[in-house]
Amino acid sequence: MDKPADFTERFVSDLTASQPRLFAYLLSLLRSPDEARDVLQETNLVLWKKLDEYPQIASFEAWSTRVAYFQVLAFRRDRGRDRHEFDEQLIQKIASAAEQATAGTDERLRFLTTCIEKLSAAHRDLLSDRYGKQMSVKDLAQTMGKTPAALGMTLYRVRRLLMDCIESKRLSKGTLE
Repeated sequence: MDKPADFTERFVSDLTASQPRLFAYLLSLLRSPDEARDVLQETNLVLWKKLDEYPQIASFEAWSTRVAYFQVLAFRRDRGRDRHEFDEQLIQKIASAAEQATAGTDERLRFLTTCIEKLSAAHRDLLSDRYGKQMSVKDLAQTMGKTPAALGMTLYRVRRLLMDCIESKRLSKGTLE
């Protein structure tokens, strides 16, 4: 049965938006980013193959996380001869904790974007240099004519402002529901 174009577009949009969250979830269950990327690709293939289930699901996040969980089990089963693999019970416990930890990640990222926009231009530039360009505190302090300790304190204060802003947005959203 052919699906309307908007159906496929919605699925692809949901799938694309879920990638950072799924990767974080998989990384919490696997030993390496390479393994997490491999299992994420397998998860994406399974989700695509199960496209017919998409209209019936209540939550894309829950559905995709469950598929990812089973892909982790399959990955571990296939690598079962490795004596360093965890047993299934431990994987279930880690998966449960990871689901709770990654719940709301997309929302927090949206809040973070809004909170960053509220910062001064100087603070946004500082974050961009430190985290976007991945400059070390030492190098960044030198270019700004500050000591690394002073710059470290400024970064701490900016991160604290962002955390407070995100928490404030999360709490105010919770009171509206």
